[in-house]
Amino acid sequence: MKKKVILITGGTSGIGLATAKAFLLRGAAVALVGRSSLRGETALQELGAADSIIFIKGDVSRVADCARAVRVVVENWGGIDVLVNSAGIYIEKAIEDMTEESFMAIMDTNIKELILCAEMQYRS
Repeated sequence: MKKKVILITGGTSGIGLATAKAFLLRGAAVALVGRSSLRGETALQELGAADSIIFIKGDVSRVADCARAVRVVVENWGGIDVLVNSAGIYIEKAIEDMTEESFMAIMDTNIKELILCAEMQYRS
């Protein structure tokens, strides 16, 4: 994985953060994308490796944020070798209690981001 460039959505916690650690240990450069600047800074401190990791604040359910994340990675490291779509949300409600807004938030973050980030990476 040395010299490989990895973009991880949802990279500031959980599976995304663990994945970032694994790639960094193998010598990759890692870009974390997340909605919270505080969580991003905390993740960067936890991971160390200052020259091999960046945080990009963004909401991957939005086209512009996906495009900007890919652009920042390409500008920093020349391209993306691996895209890890780890961003996801879960709303604990019975299906009959789910609102359309809640449902769309889940779909936008858990499904739409897969397509948006992959498309933006392909275009880069």
